[in-house]
Amino acid sequence: MFNGLHFKVTLVKWPSVGDTLSLLRQAAQPRENQEVDAFACCIISRGTATDLLATDSHRLGVRLDTVRHLFIPDYCPRLAGKPKLFFIQTYSVSGPQGCSSRPTGHPAHREEDLETDGYGEPLSVESVPTDADVFWSHCWTDEGQLEEKDHRSVYLQALRGAVLTGQRRRTHLVDVHTEMNGVIFDHNRRNPGARYNINLRHTLRKNLYML
Repeated sequence: MFNGLHFKVTLVKWPSVGDTLSLLRQAAQPRENQEVDAFACCIISRGTATDLLATDSHRLGVRLDTVRHLFIPDYCPRLAGKPKLFFIQTYSVSGPQGCSSRPTGHPAHREEDLETDGYGEPLSVESVPTDADVFWSHCWTDEGQLEEKDHRSVYLQALRGAVLTGQRRRTHLVDVHTEMNGVIFDHNRRNPGARYNINLRHTLRKNLYML
């Protein structure tokens, strides 16, 4: 799908938590994003309400907030003012086995997750709000669905269909997501035991069209 939208696509299968964090940090480096018009990140992972667990089950995961924070201007200045799109499908588990949960009041991101190398030249990004130009679409469903034969994510199928239709119709991304919500709502109505929950947050300052 993203190839058809003229994105340069990097596909990684079955990463661990450490691999996931390393890959996100690499993607945030200036040399990768210097000449792009937009950035899109699509993640499919086991997870909890707050973390991506990837293929690990005996350690804490990558905070969902960390995924977003790695690409804000403070940590990725070269993407300042450019759309940052996140499409995340998580399969919910109760929590990582063998690990205690974080105490209440744990910060939204871990400082060690956000260490970045210094840049060789000063960059002025003060005029761009920290969380501007972010499109965050997160869908979650029960992990048990992975055990179903020939399982396919309803969210990802709906996303692909809505985006490609929106591309033909030149529909902006927020309206594309609204159409996708309708597909998921219909699925939930017909399959109450296999619900998909979806949350959209965005701070896009302009309409975004996937051409």
